[in-house]
Amino acid sequence: MFLDGQEFNATDVALDLQRNALHAQIEAERQAKLGELDATKTDDLADKSTHVGEMTNSKYRQTLAELDRKALA
Repeated sequence: MFLDGQEFNATDVALDLQRNALHAQIEAERQAKLGELDATKTDDLADKSTHVGEMTNSKYRQTLAELDRKALA
């Protein structure tokens, strides 16, 4: 596959699309969870926000690693 004079492997392009879709899905989940936090309880809002961010980043890394393992198999 050629795009703007560069050759791309179809598998690599598909993996990039999967990674982008995964990132968008997990970011949407993160935003939804952050939206559920009660903004009036500011004392622990920052801690909960950080926790949500850590959970989604961990999930993203795990799922991305699974994608990479499948690609290498």
